Amino acid sequence: SRCVVASREMRLAFLTAQGILLDSDGAIVIADTGNHRVQKFDFKGNLLAVLDFDASGAPLFVSPTGIGEKEGSYYVADSGKGCVIKVSI
Repeated sequence: SRCVVASREMRLAFLTAQGILLDSDGAIVIADTGNHRVQKFDFKGNLLAVLDFDASGAPLFVSPTGIGEKEGSYYVADSGKGCVIKVSI
């Protein structure tokens, strides 16, 4: 098998990535459960965004495990918080 999306930087490497979405713009969005974040890549694997902390520095996610999209918003299932979190990237 061949990695389609893999970071060249260790700080962006996946740790138990459990959810993946090909969004309406063709971007790949990954729920990186072990690193408590969501990462967004273009179709070539270039990093577009990392969602991990809010503006105050608090973690957005505990254990993001799934992701969906509707009307430009992403819905992240967080098993650690026991809820679905709506975010925009």
